[in-house]
Amino acid sequence: MTGVDDNDVKRRRRRFFEHDHPTLSCRRCGALFYTATGLAEHSRLGCGLGHGSPVRVRRMWVLTPAGRDVLRDTGRAVSARNNARRVRCAECGLTSTPSGVGTHQSFTGHTGRAEVTN
Repeated sequence: MTGVDDNDVKRRRRRFFEHDHPTLSCRRCGALFYTATGLAEHSRLGCGLGHGSPVRVRRMWVLTPAGRDVLRDTGRAVSARNNARRVRCAECGLTSTPSGVGTHQSFTGHTGRAEVTN
């Protein structure tokens, strides 16, 4: 007796095929997926061949060069405004950006903040 029954062999074989090889494919583009969830997400967002929901996924590489320039400049302006803001922790006096002070307060348990004006 080898200690391995037929059900164990079948279970191992099924596990091998389910997890090591994609078993589902998109009917339109042929993309392969390991799980039904992956295929459903692909179909929901669209595969680029015209099927899927009308949800528009904004992809950077689809924009024209002029559109990329506008998007880059807008992002830089927003980041400059956020980095210019300074907030001080009310308990210890640490001064940083709002997100930096928020992270500091979540780790130290400090509370209260005040906007720093120049």
